[in-house]
Amino acid sequence: MTTKAIAKSRGGVKTRGITPLVILALILGMILSTEAGQEIRSPLLASFERHAKLQQSSEFGLDWIPLGPVMNGSRAETVQGDPAHPGTLYAAFGAGNLWKTVNNGLSWTSIFDDQSALGIGYFVLAPSNPEVLWLGTGVNLKKPRNFTHPGTGVFRSTDGGRTWTNVGLPDSYHIGKIAVHPKNPDIAFAAALGHFWTPNPNRGI
Repeated sequence: MTTKAIAKSRGGVKTRGITPLVILALILGMILSTEAGQEIRSPLLASFERHAKLQQSSEFGLDWIPLGPVMNGSRAETVQGDPAHPGTLYAAFGAGNLWKTVNNGLSWTSIFDDQSALGIGYFVLAPSNPEVLWLGTGVNLKKPRNFTHPGTGVFRSTDGGRTWTNVGLPDSYHIGKIAVHPKNPDIAFAAALGHFWTPNPNRGI
């Protein structure tokens, strides 16, 4: 791109190219390209936030209870035991929720309710601290005939699943695997599959 173009005319010299309008367009272009480089906010998060607001504003205060019929069950994506507490086990299901037992499987509690994602792609305990849980949302099995619930990124809990924080990759949709550092529970690698059926930049490690 030429920074200056000079055109001679009878009345003197006309300068064209760098004008206040062009400078403004360049500044706007830089701002937009910076914003484009940032991670896109997933529309699923906005949808979940709207659902939560409507749920709170409802005058009925009712919860939905699934009554069936169910034609397609769900596979257990990950089952892990807590090495520090042998009676504590976790089971993550592809089509929905993370379950925990503290009595060797006699009773189970769902501990990923009220989060912005349903399907789970991967779950792992931090090797150095089993109270730190890492969970990747979004079904990781890419088959047209199956449920492929998209997720809203990677979640982390530091209290054994009582509370959760979304720590990133909200627009990756499907997390295939998470590997946590053997000595530092704050460091993890996530394998993101991205949107299954459409182009998406959020793929890779």
